[in-house]
Amino acid sequence: MQYTEYADAAGFLAKTRTILERDECANNLMLGNCLRLLSESPVFEQPPLFATIDRDGDLALAAVMTPPYPLQIYVENGDVSGVDFLVTELARSGRHIASVIGRESVGRAFAELWSRETGAAARTRVRQLLYELRSVVQPIYPPGYFRVAESGDIELAREWARCFHKDCFHDGESERAVRNAEEKLRHGGLFFWVNGTCVSMAARTRPTPRGEAVCMVYTPPQERGRGYASAVVASLSQRILNEGKTFCTLYTDLDNPTSNSIYRRIGHQPVADSVHIEFE
Repeated sequence: MQYTEYADAAGFLAKTRTILERDECANNLMLGNCLRLLSESPVFEQPPLFATIDRDGDLALAAVMTPPYPLQIYVENGDVSGVDFLVTELARSGRHIASVIGRESVGRAFAELWSRETGAAARTRVRQLLYELRSVVQPIYPPGYFRVAESGDIELAREWARCFHKDCFHDGESERAVRNAEEKLRHGGLFFWVNGTCVSMAARTRPTPRGEAVCMVYTPPQERGRGYASAVVASLSQRILNEGKTFCTLYTDLDNPTSNSIYRRIGHQPVADSVHIEFE
């Protein structure tokens, strides 16, 4: 096996883009983040990682980490045999890995090997399903209307971003979510369903050549059960499709049956599992 690190996302995509785009939906997290980096120059807490492992000249594994975000791992044809080689290379280079995200088989293989190599205890943060939508099944819309978030919504966006993060991850480390909401609002990527006042929120993120992700779906507790989340997600998904994308993607918490049923009813179909594991 041959391990290669790249100086930036451009070099990494030159090697991997064709392969990642074969299953653009399942690879939207890695592909979308790397495509975004082609036009941005963010400052990272640690040096980012862009790496591949080849077996007999063919790509076997790809890995990306842009701290403080998790290590993302892709393996070709579900073969996790390259994960052992990746763990050895990362440990040898002294890389700090705070968490990993990927298909459940891949994430758990890495976590087991990384814990064995470094002594770090592994803890599952969240198990998710990745959904794909290609045609919106229009729900029965509740009263109200869909609109883009405006500058005057900034405090509400911050508050709901904190609540969204707490609901999903059950911790107080929400400032990254707040910064994401602020950025999306500034660039027209944050939306509300409004019925007198704002009652539900969703955002768009990670555009790829044929798709885009829906994220940060949040309805405050007192407004739940009224169809607002279905309305805002269906409306945003339809907007993305109307703008020329072939599909939308969306991650859900496997332990939240309500959100999973909402998304299925408006046309989302599960395509892959995912796990996010932290190291303590």
